[in-house]
Amino acid sequence: MALNDFDKKMKHHKLAMELFDNLDKPPGYKDMSDRITKLEKKQASKHNKKSLSEVKINFDDDGALLIIGDTQIQLRPHTNQSCFCKVLFDSKVGKFIGWDLIYEEITGNEPDDIERNQKTVMDTMYKLNTKITEKTGRKGHVFTRDNKSIKRNY
Repeated sequence: MALNDFDKKMKHHKLAMELFDNLDKPPGYKDMSDRITKLEKKQASKHNKKSLSEVKINFDDDGALLIIGDTQIQLRPHTNQSCFCKVLFDSKVGKFIGWDLIYEEITGNEPDDIERNQKTVMDTMYKLNTKITEKTGRKGHVFTRDNKSIKRNY
């Protein structure tokens, strides 16, 4: 199996580090191996990230736990975000759900101020998408809206 460019660079880097470790160090030398190791891990994790479409995404309502690939995002139970996820993960991927149904799950009430109540649901969706991107490092949106409805993309 042929090595890709990233693997070749990492192999050469490790060989150079081994040679350098065997040399006598001058007085005042600062060991940078910890810093280099962190950089290697960061580059390797970026290199191995899959898009949201390539990982399994689930929501555990009992634990208010959003599971995206091997990343678990703990949501506080009975909050806007956990109620939002409950509604959207109870339906099929790609099925649009009216914002008012999501609002009723969040509050237990029917919408009374349409503009403000719709904003609550939409803000919840945007915050969840942002949280998912920050925690997983993956691009894309799990949830999208079309007019007054929201769907789960994956």
